[in-house]
Amino acid sequence: MLELPELPPLTIDTWVAIGAVALGLLLCFRGYAAMRWIFALLGGVAGWQLGSWAATYIRFDPDFDTALRWGATVFAAILFACLAYAFFVTGVMLAVGWLGYTLGLVMANSLGLTDWQAVAAPWTVAVLLVIAALVSKLPKLLLVILTGVVGAAAIIAGALALIGSVNIMKLDAAVLLGNGLLWNLGFVALAGAGIVVQFRSGKANLRAAYA
Repeated sequence: MLELPELPPLTIDTWVAIGAVALGLLLCFRGYAAMRWIFALLGGVAGWQLGSWAATYIRFDPDFDTALRWGATVFAAILFACLAYAFFVTGVMLAVGWLGYTLGLVMANSLGLTDWQAVAAPWTVAVLLVIAALVSKLPKLLLVILTGVVGAAAIIAGALALIGSVNIMKLDAAVLLGNGLLWNLGFVALAGAGIVVQFRSGKANLRAAYA
């Protein structure tokens, strides 16, 4: 009888992995059609990360510091999510910028960049993607490929984390693609399927969704 791998206990990392799979499925197969909501979601993630970073500098009273930090983080996440949903340009800058920064971070880790190069690479990719998105007015091809590939990577990363093969909090491209041919073929198949499915749906002009 085929023995299934034992799933890890429900820790924070496990919930992060489950979230990665869910977000990956949404990005991979419904990324373009639901892009306005995707923008809001990614804007919220970007706001959460920015709020978390800013909250580290809050110093008011030891009895209230924790509450203030959580408040700042949640407020930033909600604010950025609302801005990304309400305004097209803001959504592009937050969502595409966050995706670009994440891809640049993975590239920097995979290439072993250090010091200023490790800091500059993610920001460079983020800025270039935002400029390309704004100049091109977000053609469907750009978003479909971007969300298909990122979504497939998130699904594979989450699945590998759920079976305990990788630590999703310390993941880079080399680790993601170093788990055997079948996993790599699964990534390619998911990305391809997601791109095909998305091309069959969605408006040609995303800006129209904000009208």
